Amino acid sequence: MALMTFREPNQVRWVGVRPAHRGTQIIKSQQDIGTAGVILHTVSDDVCFYLTQWSFSWYTAALGNARFLVRNAADVIQYYISYGAVHANYNGRVTGNFWPPLEISEKWDLWIECTGAGNFVSVEIHGWEE
Repeated sequence: MALMTFREPNQVRWVGVRPAHRGTQIIKSQQDIGTAGVILHTVSDDVCFYLTQWSFSWYTAALGNARFLVRNAADVIQYYISYGAVHANYNGRVTGNFWPPLEISEKWDLWIECTGAGNFVSVEIHGWEE
């Protein structure tokens, strides 16, 4: 994505809320179908990822877990954004907004996972790295 360039270049003149960011916009989606989980996004080196919006959908054919979480650079879970222990033959969708944005450190992962045979989870995110 392109850099945001339509903000006031003179930072002394900034008044109130910043009209834009000076980073790279990130819009991604990923699915997991009952596997060991997948990385949705890894934050680039020397920047912070600002998560502003997410959407979490699932369908389960069997009992299982649907998780959307953040892991550190050593792949250790730091916190859950959304988590559900789900029943068989159940579907749902949860969305969320962060304002101010949720700051995620460099080299950390946004991770999705769905356990159980025939289960499916999908996550979409929007934010920027700066």
